[in-house]
Amino acid sequence: MLDNRSRVATIRGFDATRLPVRIAAEVPSFDAAEHVPRKMLGRTGRFIRFALAAAGLALRDAELEEDQVAGSGTGVAIASNLGGEAERAAAHARPPGEDHSPFLYAATANAMATAWVSIRYGAEGPGYCLANSSASGNMAIGLASRLLRWGEANVMLAGAAEAPITPFLLASLDATGVLSRRNDDPARAYRPFDRDRTGICVGEGAAVLVLETESHAAARGAHPLAEIAGYGAVMEAHDPYRLASDGRGARRAICAALGDAGLPPQAVGYVNAHGTGTRRNDLYEAKVLWELFGERPAVSSTKPLTGHLLGAAGAIEAAVCVLALETGVIPATANLEEPDVSVPLDFVRGRPRESRVEVALNLSWGFGGYASALLLKRG
Repeated sequence: MLDNRSRVATIRGFDATRLPVRIAAEVPSFDAAEHVPRKMLGRTGRFIRFALAAAGLALRDAELEEDQVAGSGTGVAIASNLGGEAERAAAHARPPGEDHSPFLYAATANAMATAWVSIRYGAEGPGYCLANSSASGNMAIGLASRLLRWGEANVMLAGAAEAPITPFLLASLDATGVLSRRNDDPARAYRPFDRDRTGICVGEGAAVLVLETESHAAARGAHPLAEIAGYGAVMEAHDPYRLASDGRGARRAICAALGDAGLPPQAVGYVNAHGTGTRRNDLYEAKVLWELFGERPAVSSTKPLTGHLLGAAGAIEAAVCVLALETGVIPATANLEEPDVSVPLDFVRGRPRESRVEVALNLSWGFGGYASALLLKRG
């Protein structure tokens, strides 16, 4: 990610030559067999395999063994807005009357990513699947942090997974006018906050964070990378696709997170903006950030580096915030050459910036008016 190179490219997973949008950020060399037990491979869809892989890597990074997470003290909250898009499409294309796999539902339903992660690791605590549009991943982590605070679990595996790159999904999103059609220059197509932005480029993947209560982490001698300090989530109740021009939902979510954390706006040193690269929403988001924070915090959108993972976007961007806090390096907004906003935000562009910040803010909005804000503090 620190190479500041967009992963958007011409689609290779299927023949997209007849589609108006032929670019996306695919995971090019994912070998599920390296991460998923063989028995589960034939019973799970691509988004579930992403979730299982991310959960396993997260547990390994947290130095938690399987016997330490099995049982009622561990919960799972894996969001997915779309679930098994490709597998459902393949099933619909089969001739009527032809038998389907008895695991078709278990491989494709949104809720099954949480279920399979729970089964894989024997996690018997609270389980949730959120499908709150592009705010889903951020909300899953926020909800998980509150479950820990409420004493419902000691450990939560929280995040999101999405495998949405299909002809139907691209056609339906393109019909709304939000996708970039810059097919001739994929690497430069996704450019949030830039004067030459043309819209979203879809991505795929998963991110899972291991969240623990402070006492649980201390008991096993673990040093937390970051702390979930505050969380806010609201509905804007305005429009199915667009933020309100006054940014009221975004503003309320941010203020709720700050209130939850007991922090003033001046405490925030880095904002991972939702930054979709659409004409109106970038302007509205920038306006809200300026009104609440002024020019102090560094701001970037990392979506050009990963593609817009839709329901999983907030989860992977929360992980980016954790890494920025841990390493003292803030990723840049790839392809941001000429900012097109009416306010002078401190955009990180051109290359990553070395900056030790104590508090990061992760923002995720979603179709339907979902708005969420997650505050993270250095561990």
